[in-house]
Amino acid sequence: MELNSSKEIVAEEITSLISVMSADLRPGRGVGDFARRVATELADRRVESVIEDRRGREPSGVLRGSDECVFLQFVPYAWHERGLIGPTARAEIMERCDGRRVAVYMHELWIGESRRDSWKNRLVGWWQRRGVLRLLHELRPKLVLTSIPVYQAMLKRHGIDAELSQLPSNLPASSAADCVAAEEWLGGRKLNDQTQIVLGGVFGAIHPEWEPVPVIREWVDFARSMGREPVLLVLGISGLAARKVLSELGEGVANLRIERAGVLSARLLSALIQRVEVGFAPTPWALIGKSGSVAAFRAAGVPVVVTRNDWTWRGGAVPARVEDTGLQLWEPGFDWSRLKGEKSRGGGEIGKIVDRLQEFMNWSGRDHLSSGVSKEALSPKKMNR
Repeated sequence: MELNSSKEIVAEEITSLISVMSADLRPGRGVGDFARRVATELADRRVESVIEDRRGREPSGVLRGSDECVFLQFVPYAWHERGLIGPTARAEIMERCDGRRVAVYMHELWIGESRRDSWKNRLVGWWQRRGVLRLLHELRPKLVLTSIPVYQAMLKRHGIDAELSQLPSNLPASSAADCVAAEEWLGGRKLNDQTQIVLGGVFGAIHPEWEPVPVIREWVDFARSMGREPVLLVLGISGLAARKVLSELGEGVANLRIERAGVLSARLLSALIQRVEVGFAPTPWALIGKSGSVAAFRAAGVPVVVTRNDWTWRGGAVPARVEDTGLQLWEPGFDWSRLKGEKSRGGGEIGKIVDRLQEFMNWSGRDHLSSGVSKEALSPKKMNR
């Protein structure tokens, strides 16, 4: 029987509990929001689950069972401030997963893989990679998922078969009440007049490599030529680099209003994103599929302009990313008017990830899984390449 042939899979009653785990799964932190969406979808299917991180388990009264699965959300920097998965971090993760079946979603891998990376990043990335590969070697998960072809190729180079699973929005759908709250929020800042104001948005982490002045200046000029005043909404947790990048943006684009919303509830964020007319992505084009923020814009039907195309894998060729409706790569002289016709919903679905996770629960004790870490993978030669 083929695992990927869903028509042939015989449904089995699932009694196991799933622990959705990482180092930090607080709301408003990207991976934390994603994990909570997974847990909510499981609850809707009457599958028991908990959120588990360094703070403990939610709900706290649910004890660890013998027939329990771990769905590990892996981001190196969540476990160590420099992303180094050394003996201490590996021991912690192994202890948290001990005795349980493990599936891993590799949200990020390691740095230093771009042709344009500095020698410093390559050196740090070398240590990061060794730690990540040793962790996978020790965990030996039966199922490895990741979001983009380049990550799949990077893992494959080291003997790890990962399945591609398109990342869905990390925000829940907004209700009518949420939309009312969003209008009140905008009204309090005099941003709710759509005939006079056009909203652009940046959601989530702003990387220090992001240089948004040329693209934002073009967008501002286009908006003003159409008789509307552009305002850039900065939503969510922007990170340490945001202050410098946004300061340079304010200096580089005359009279641009930048409204920093900061941390808001997930549902209010979702409703505000629906009022944005264009999203701007600080993530490089080749890595865009790993961005939950971009997925949130696309799930709301907001077209996204990707402003960076500076990442090329130095390890080999990967399938080229192509433009599609609602996701466009910026170049000088961009046709801003065409975005009006690209306000359509797209992106991944949380249900598909949970489908695969439930298959894993049913089949992880057998040998039919099509991805994971084989016994032959991660030889010293491969780990040091």
